[in-house]
Amino acid sequence: MTTIQELRNSLKHAIAEAEHANPSCSKSVFLDALRDCLMGTLPSGPASDRILTLLKRSNELPVFNSRLDESDLRRREDCLSWNSLDSSIQAIGDLVWEATTVSAGDCDECMGEELVYLWDAVSERMVKVCDLCSNTLDLEGRRIESTGRLEVPTRNQLEAVSVIESD
Repeated sequence: MTTIQELRNSLKHAIAEAEHANPSCSKSVFLDALRDCLMGTLPSGPASDRILTLLKRSNELPVFNSRLDESDLRRREDCLSWNSLDSSIQAIGDLVWEATTVSAGDCDECMGEELVYLWDAVSERMVKVCDLCSNTLDLEGRRIESTGRLEVPTRNQLEAVSVIESD
């Protein structure tokens, strides 16, 4: 069974690896180190499964263009809640989510800066979804209904709709 201290040590190790990496690849180094530490140690559950799925796919995801501010990782680690295993897993999951999603601007519904690009696997199109209120928009900014099968898009999917530039 994974302990809270093991999770915290895994995160500290991944942050240290990112801090010593070339700045142009520090986000990838962070995710790779975290994947290496967590693979096979996280307890089974929806939050853990989501983390591991994103970490396994990180090479195809838009990590370089993600919302994560890698220069802020050390401060964020110090501020995380390490009171329970569930809250620790959730906190690490939030960092992985930020490191694999691309900002799509501000949400006009809740006024948060939390819109991210996601791939709607049912309708096979790119959408913008608010992390706070679940407001879902098409690329033109019109409100739409979510199909519920939303995934972090690959770099290729984001390039295809000109959200990011190709490498």
